Amino acid sequence: MLIEANLKKVGAIVTVFALSACSLDKEYPLPCVEDGKEAIKEICFEYRKRNLDELGKSDVFRAYGFNERDTQFIVGEISKGKIKCRAAVTKQCDLISLRNGVGY
Repeated sequence: MLIEANLKKVGAIVTVFALSACSLDKEYPLPCVEDGKEAIKEICFEYRKRNLDELGKSDVFRAYGFNERDTQFIVGEISKGKIKCRAAVTKQCDLISLRNGVGY
């Protein structure tokens, strides 16, 4: 009985911590918010206008609010020539929206 009561308490504590770890206010990268099309144009323009090294390319996307994982995906897709900048950013914004429930 005592062990079961302690397990229930631990379970409740873990649940509270798990819920508190998920922010209710999601912070999306600027291009991923409503009317983000203008920001997508800007970010892709900045990405193309300069002769950037890999770090510089990543910095452009991080400056607009993308995290490291999303930045690496976008830069990788563009660098491989698979898709253009605007399509890569839009695709990643869609993925971020799907992840919304998990937390960004």
